[in-house]
Amino acid sequence: EEFEVRVGEEEGAWRPKPVPGVPPCAVRLACGPYHTLALLSAGKGGGRVWQWGDVSDTPQAPPHPVQGLERIVQVAATNDANAAIDADGCVLLWGGSLANLLLEAPPHVLGGVRRDPAPLRPLRGRAVRSISLGGSIATAVTADGEVWLWTLSSLASVAGTVRRRFIEWSRLELPGDAAAGAGGEEGGEADEPDEGPVLRPGRRVTLCGLQVRADLNGAVGRLQAFDSTSGRWAVALDGAASVRIKPINLTPVTPAAESGEASSSPQRCAVGLASACGSEHALVLCASLPSAR
Repeated sequence: EEFEVRVGEEEGAWRPKPVPGVPPCAVRLACGPYHTLALLSAGKGGGRVWQWGDVSDTPQAPPHPVQGLERIVQVAATNDANAAIDADGCVLLWGGSLANLLLEAPPHVLGGVRRDPAPLRPLRGRAVRSISLGGSIATAVTADGEVWLWTLSSLASVAGTVRRRFIEWSRLELPGDAAAGAGGEEGGEADEPDEGPVLRPGRRVTLCGLQVRADLNGAVGRLQAFDSTSGRWAVALDGAASVRIKPINLTPVTPAAESGEASSSPQRCAVGLASACGSEHALVLCASLPSAR
């Protein structure tokens, strides 16, 4: 009730109630049923995260920063789990039982509260662009357009021991996704095997999700070198100068386009853009693009 909006002077008019104690530089919000996360702006390198409300085992907690989170670019929240993505595309989770399940915690700590954000190891090595959490489902979209799905099927306690059964993180096959097939079209070649990081020197990429330089979204170039100090790739754009871009804003061009293979009909590939989760279902926004793009 302390966070209820107040009624205006006119009947039926509602005015939002300011949340005291939150610095006035929030750029994104995420809400669970009874708590809120706020991502605060900190320039181009990402910001800090604040939370308030019924947080884990602390009811009606006042606004306070989440320790251990820096350079954050996106936040997500659900019943008893919170997620944040840093500027390198790493996902960090904290909260209650759902957060522990997503982190594949041992059974004896599933019911505990995780206050310190921990990295999502099942997706390590992949730069995640966005993540969404539901009551028993989660989705993640990587920088190269892959969509990953996690679904809880059952959770029971037998003789005091928690036993869990769930579908582990697995790649979701999108309609028209050539990479999800076994061998491509007749006479063609299958996609290259996973040889480590998707982004590597010499690979052609498309720029996406840029805010300050939105005019460069959709531009195509070739990766030159990665600067570990700034956390950015040097990209030589086609017909333009070189720019420095974060991995989360780079989508690799398909191998068929890189090799310049011709086809009697334009090949297309499905690319995930974003996702959203309800309690037990998910929506995925995707686009079917020419592979040469």
